[in-house]
Amino acid sequence: MIAGERWADALGPLNDLLRGRLVEYFSSVLRFPIRAGTHANTAYALQLLYQAAGAAADDELADAGRAAARHWFGDDAPLPWTSPPSGSDFLDPSLVEVALMADVLGRDGSDGFANWMAQVCPPGMVPDWAPPAFVWDGTDPYTVHLEGLLVSRTWCLDRVSRAVQPRLTPRGGCDPWSRRPHAGRRQK
Repeated sequence: MIAGERWADALGPLNDLLRGRLVEYFSSVLRFPIRAGTHANTAYALQLLYQAAGAAADDELADAGRAAARHWFGDDAPLPWTSPPSGSDFLDPSLVEVALMADVLGRDGSDGFANWMAQVCPPGMVPDWAPPAFVWDGTDPYTVHLEGLLVSRTWCLDRVSRAVQPRLTPRGGCDPWSRRPHAGRRQK
């Protein structure tokens, strides 16, 4: 038995315990989603859970994640797309929710994700995904959160592009997301 298999066997009971508690938490304990731009964001947690369930081929866990996402976010009204980030955000709460729903609704080739997007981002509403202007300050611990916001937005837009790209075939092999201004420059 190789070391990885021994670790998997040893951690199996802990995995089962945590898995069961997550399913219970998302299905019956948490009453409302947390929409903060930080670690506690429910859509972010569900996104990670849903991706892990897919990687582990755990259909029950994936189903629980899908059900929770649809329950909390499926009937949302238009999202606050133009709100500036707070100084502690490293997630864009609206965009994290969209990335989750892209995975939950956008994988089957149906119009579910497109219909949901029209609901949360109606015609005429233009999301502001421009990088926040900030001056990097090594003494400010939240500067790194704003840098993380740039990274998490990229991650979210990648998830969304995977849901819409099967329906959109860019000509000449171009990536429709690459035309955005570079999202990693620090202002000095």
